[in-house]
Formats: sequence, C-alpha cells, structure tokens
Amino acid sequence: MPTSRGETRRRRAAAALIVVSGLATAAFRFLAASFNNDHFVHLIAARQMLSGDWPTRDFLDVGRPLLIVASAGAQWLLGPTLFAEAILVSIAFGLAAALTALVVWVITRSLWAAGAAALIEVVAFPRTYAFPKLLALALGLLVIVQYIRTPTWTRQLLMAVGTAVGFLFRHDLGLYIGIGGLLASLVSGPRTALVRGARFAALCLALVAPYLAYVHVHAGLPNHFALGAGQYESEEGYVWPNPEVAYLAQRPFAGGAYERYNFRSLPNQRRVLSWLRAERAPFALIPSASAREFENDAPLVAAYVQQRYAPLTEVPVDGEERVVILLDRTLPIVSRDDETGWPCFTAHTSWP
Repeated sequence: MPTSRGETRRRRAAAALIVVSGLATAAFRFLAASFNNDHFVHLIAARQMLSGDWPTRDFLDVGRPLLIVASAGAQWLLGPTLFAEAILVSIAFGLAAALTALVVWVITRSLWAAGAAALIEVVAFPRTYAFPKLLALALGLLVIVQYIRTPTWTRQLLMAVGTAVGFLFRHDLGLYIGIGGLLASLVSGPRTALVRGARFAALCLALVAPYLAYVHVHAGLPNHFALGAGQYESEEGYVWPNPEVAYLAQRPFAGGAYERYNFRSLPNQRRVLSWLRAERAPFALIPSASAREFENDAPLVAAYVQQRYAPLTEVPVDGEERVVILLDRTLPIVSRDDETGWPCFTAHTSWP
C-alpha cells in the first residue's frame, strides 16, 4: 500500500526530531560534563584493563563488564584522559535520547510526546556513570515494541540481543529487559506461548553463556551474583574511598573501590589479599568513620594493610568526611617537607 504524502512528511519530521534530540543531548552533556567521585569507580577498572588486567579475573567486578570495556575502549582510542570519557558519556546520552524519542514515536505517533520524552531525560540530568540505565533500557524497550508489532524470529533474536547488552552493562538491567522480552514472547508470535518463551530464554542464555562461563572459571557464579546483589541492594561507605585520586595519579590503587560486603567471605578476602600483594600499590585510603568496620568485616585484608602501610595523615574530604592516607612502608624516603612533615621521594622512585 503506497504511503500518503502526509504520512511521508510525518516520518521525515519524526526522523529529524530523533536526530536533533540525539545531537542536542550529546552536545549538551559534553558541554556540561563533570565527573563526581563515583564515576571513577569503573574508570579505575578501565585503566586496569589498559594495563592488561581483566574484570573478575584480575579485579573484582560486581556486574558491569560492558561499562568497564566501553570506558577502556574510549581511553584506548582517544587517550587516557577525561576528554575521552566525556566523549563516551555524551555520545551514550545522545543515543539514549534518540532511542527514547524513536520508541515513543513508534508507540504514539506523536511528535510532541517523542520530543517531551527526550527532553525529560535531559532535564533529569542523570549522573554520568548512569548512562547505561537510559541507553540499555531505551534499546530494550525499542526491540520489545518492534517484536510486538511484528513478532518474527529475527525480532525475537533482537530482543535477546537487547537483553544481553543490558545484562553486560548491569546485570539488573538485563533482568528488567529480559522479563519484558519474555512477556512479549508469551503474548505475541506464532506457535504456542511455551515454545516462544522457551526459545527466547534459550537465545538469551546462548548470548550470555560465554561471559557466564568466563565468570564461573575465575570467580564462581554464586559468589559473583552474591556480590552483585549486595552492590545494588546497599549503598554503604567505601572501605577504599576516593578512586578519583588513584585515577588522576595514574597509580595502582590498593584494593580499588570495593565496598564492605565484597570482603566479608574468607574466599573473597583471600582473593583480594592475593591481588593486593601482586599489585604492591604505593598508597591506600581509608575513611576514618569506616576504619573499625573495615577491621571487623575484613580482618585478613586489614591486617595486611596495617603491616604494609603506615598512616601518613588524615585529611577532610568535601568538608565533611575524613580520610586516612596510608603510605607503603618500603618506599625510599629521601627527605621530608619542612612545613607538613610529609615524605619526599626522588624523581627516579620506581612505582610498582
């Protein structure tokens, strides 16, 4: 059936709106780019990847490997600077806005509704590290809607791909998209609902199976998902805070930015202890308020830190929290600053 001239104009207007929404959002987020401390949690992991380490195998990852890989890729392509991360984040938010406008237009055929949906994402101004929530969920919703409109095997495969992408960005995002895709499979398409649902589940499992096998070999799936559940259910203070310092200093960071519950089990403590010994990080940071909890929750790691590192000073952070800076006892000190008493090192000090 030929498309009417009016419908053609509407489609062109919708395409223009989608493109403008994406470009304007990307430009705005780039110009307004700023990174708070939490963004550096995964950025440190990305820097570790550029040094040859891999998530889960070499450092703890609580379920966001694609976020780490994306940042590492940006750093590899554009250089190890925050400019690269600003480009990545702005493009991701731009794509999320464009996909949101597209899916709303597909559902409502309203340019006003599509534009308003994209504008809401801009006005909400989510934090920079939250772009996977917008991007993955917009992509997931789009492929689900497209499948419901035309329930073919190919579009069911695209739903599974969207689920896998969300899962690799953040495991809970994959769960949300997967539930939506499963419900769409049960209510739409040829053959029986049970066959459609089973096929969708099999496609999702096949796509994420290599990653699950990798995780199981290096960490064990039960342990990995237990860590991820703790990450998303609680926002407790970091035992190893201020990852921004480690990123900007471009030095290994003693333990990364792992939260309390990541240390509690003995197997986890042994893994982290082994990793710390291999990294030989020159300094460590511990919030004063969490020092006692650190000793109670991670006695093996705490004992190593006390043996390896000597307290240097305690400084305020953001005018409220206080953080203890600890220094590797084995570093050669050549002198001390007259005013602060802090140790000084030669320009040829070899950092591990």
